[in-house]
Amino acid sequence: MECCKLVNLVHFDMLKPALIRRLRTFAAGYAIWQASQVTSANQEPQYQDRYQEILDLQEELMRRLNDNIDYLEQNAEAFYCFIYANTAMLIQMMIARRDEFKKNRNVGAVAEDNDVLDNLEWFHTHAEDVDHNGNCIAYRPFQLAFLLMNVKSTFETDDKYHK
Repeated sequence: MECCKLVNLVHFDMLKPALIRRLRTFAAGYAIWQASQVTSANQEPQYQDRYQEILDLQEELMRRLNDNIDYLEQNAEAFYCFIYANTAMLIQMMIARRDEFKKNRNVGAVAEDNDVLDNLEWFHTHAEDVDHNGNCIAYRPFQLAFLLMNVKSTFETDDKYHK
């Protein structure tokens, strides 16, 4: 899922319209999945009461995702905080997964750049590197959804989800 790849959600060369489009694609994917849940629930009328509670929560999440994407689009401070939070997550995940940052690493692996941890450009250059399975660093969809659905309530103390 391209929209969950952290390299697509960070500040390196990121243009706001492109990021907002990716987030809307993510929300649209959730909406498709949620519609399939409605279809499945309708096939088992004996559980309709229980299903309805779950479907209502799913619809609320869908509204929150879209509302928060709108908020990111309209609020520059929230947008920049969002991309910097994602950039911090990308850097942390890179450090956690790369051999040259392991506790007992081979110091020679980074000897040519002793200040690699202070060099944001290094992380930019390696942000699209893949692991041994060919995967880029990415959020799981529920992680991105959690982050997204809490943007507005982080900034607006009068938001009904601010606790």
